[in-house]
Amino acid sequence: MKLFYERLEHNELLSALENNQTICKSLAYMTTFKKYENLKVVPKTHSIEIFNDEIILSIILYVGFENNEYVENVNKSNFQIVSFQKTTNEMYEFTEFSNVIKFIEPKALFYTSLSFATDNFSNDLKTILEIN
Repeated sequence: MKLFYERLEHNELLSALENNQTICKSLAYMTTFKKYENLKVVPKTHSIEIFNDEIILSIILYVGFENNEYVENVNKSNFQIVSFQKTTNEMYEFTEFSNVIKFIEPKALFYTSLSFATDNFSNDLKTILEIN
């Protein structure tokens, strides 16, 4: 795994997104309730960007996003902002657009990705979840 970010968990997230379209599609679906294909993943200084011709989705990782990646994309159509941290909406740096930041619970992303997955391993996990 290549290290782009200072924090290991951000590098792990980047790697998971780069290597798994199902996770990208699930996250995009959770923000717009629309399915997208051929999503690309690009690490940015303060965020991870997932995009194609129809959507730009930024996952906020660090303060500084508001001065750089946000300004770069704010006027583009279907620009979505996501955070996995509940505290992001309460941070002073993000007050101007806190009403558009979508908080995604990581476990919800996990279960949505599992429901979108079609490989045998994922299907076996779905079966195990249904055991009473």
